[in-house]
Amino acid sequence: MFSFDPAREGKLYLFGESDRILAREQLLDDVPRTISGFGDAVTVGEFYQQVYSRTPSHSDDLRSAIFESPDVEILTETGGTRRKAGTIKEDDILRISRQRSFFSTKWGS
Repeated sequence: MFSFDPAREGKLYLFGESDRILAREQLLDDVPRTISGFGDAVTVGEFYQQVYSRTPSHSDDLRSAIFESPDVEILTETGGTRRKAGTIKEDDILRISRQRSFFSTKWGS
């Protein structure tokens, strides 16, 4: 999903329900791969700045993918972990989990 190019593919991208399901599944792979590209961690705000222009996905789907990924931890400024997708803040830290899932071997280290 992060390979979307609005200059090449047009600015309007409408999902059918089956397309949206596939896009959500792809986001579960794209999110941890993109976070790992920043190194160990990145703020949610920096992550959003990097990916919003690269995906036609709805912000709710992106937030859900961050929260649902078994390979991503969402840390508050006090070091706690976010427990609900709706509470994610731009100054929270996204970090690759110390215990990675089996599927994370697809995208690297």
